[in-house]
Formats: sequence, C-alpha cells, structure tokens
Amino acid sequence: MKSKEAFRHWIIAGLVVALWSTPYAAAEISTAKTSVPESGANLLATPKERDLARLKMARIESRKTAARTSYELAVLAVSKRQWPEAGVMILEAVQLEPTNVAVLGMATKIVFNLQDYEKAEEYLLRLISERQRVGNLSVSEIASYLENLAVIYTAQHRVRLARSTLESSLTIREQSADSPPREIVSLLYQLAEVNLRLRDGSQAKQYLIQALHLLEASDDERAGHDIAAAMRNIGEIYRAEGRFTEAEAAYKKALDLWRGMPEVGNRGLAMTNQSLEALHVAMKRKATAVN
Repeated sequence: MKSKEAFRHWIIAGLVVALWSTPYAAAEISTAKTSVPESGANLLATPKERDLARLKMARIESRKTAARTSYELAVLAVSKRQWPEAGVMILEAVQLEPTNVAVLGMATKIVFNLQDYEKAEEYLLRLISERQRVGNLSVSEIASYLENLAVIYTAQHRVRLARSTLESSLTIREQSADSPPREIVSLLYQLAEVNLRLRDGSQAKQYLIQALHLLEASDDERAGHDIAAAMRNIGEIYRAEGRFTEAEAAYKKALDLWRGMPEVGNRGLAMTNQSLEALHVAMKRKATAVN
C-alpha cells in the first residue's frame, strides 16, 4: 500500500511541476508494420540470426494486431453499453499492450463504469506515467488528468484526496492564460461538490460564487442556464445554513432566469420552485418555534 501511495503522490507532484488528448481520447494504437530494415538485417552475423529477428518482429506485429482487435471490440461494446463484455475485451488489450495510452485510457473508462475504482485508479496512473515518459503534455491535459483522478477518488469515498487533487488542477488552470472559462467553471462546480460532501458549506459557496462571477463576465450563450443553476445551488447552501433571507433571494433570482429560458429552463424551474416551497415550510416552522 505504501508503495502505491508513493507512486500516486509522485505522479501528482510530477504533473504539478511539469506544468488524456483528453483522458478518454488518447492516441490511436499504432498499426504501422514493423520490419527489419535490410541495412539492419545485414548487420546480423548469420542467416539464423536474421530469421530469428524477423520472427521476433512478426510476433510483435501479431500482438499489436490482436491488441487493436480487442481494443476495437471493447469500443464497440461501450457504444452498446455492454460494459461486462467491454471489460473482457479491454483486459485482453491491456495484457497485450500494457503501455499503450489509448488502451489504458479506454480501460480506465470501462472499469470505472464497472465500479472497479481501484483498477480505474491503477490504469489512469499508468496512463499518466506513460504520458509523462513520452512528454509533450499540455496544461489542459495535466488538469484533465487531475480532475479525472479526483472523480475516481470521490467514487472511492476519499473525498479529502479528491479535494486536494482538484485544488492542484485549479492552480494549474488559473495560472494558464489558455484555460477556457467554462472549464474553470466546471472545475469550481466539482470543488463545490466535494466541499459539500465534507460539510464545508462556506467553502463550497465561495467556489460557486467564483463560478458565478466568471459566468456573468462570459459572453457564452449557455451562461444563463449555468448562472441559474449556480444561484439555486447557492440558495441550497444558504438554506442549509439557516440563512433563509439570503436563500430566498438566491432562489428568486434563479427563478427569474429560468423563466427567461422556456426552451431549456423547465426542469430547473420545477426544481427551484420545490426548493423555494421547502424553504417557506422551514421559515414557517422557525416562526412558529419562536412564537
């Protein structure tokens, strides 16, 4: 266990210092034919050695072909949401090509969906290690890897580790001029969620307010939907804290925004109305208790 912990911390530290493709869209498996160049073959001393070299290359090529077949069958199974079958196929691919980033990326996705979170962590850490070895990791890729690790840690109920991993990702994204605001907003939502799981409503609210400011400054056409959702979530935190006046104001602002988006806001409108009704019940109970 200690060696695994050390490996994980080394990976994360390396990513932060180094400042999947996205995790689940890695480079394709190589299918280029491998052969012994004539110049190289001529360096081998005997015909027997040349034959052995060609046999070795043929075996390597056979493994790559088999790995690609298993990988493509796994992808097909995923497209049909046949997760157990996908798991069998991708395991074969991993065994044949244990350092291939496409295979490791797909394996992470599949075993995560099969709820084998320990294996998902193992595959993702191996993928990151291989990408670090090859180099050329972009800032966005580094942050995406960290965010996917945090998703796995959250599923494992290791929420404090998820929070620290997300905080590392936020530091990277905020220091990069190329990080799209929407990606930062999504990350802030993740941070708000893990802080709520840790019963730190105050910190969760700060992340939501930070996301709200980014959205309000954005010219993204989808920002209105996200602002309304953020306002409702802020209202939920205020209600949990017993700050009913602030909660009511946040809910009403969210409702105004949802009403302006009839084509997409119906579900949000219904959920916010339910929250507001629950708030009014809580307010009446408080008033009754005081009297």
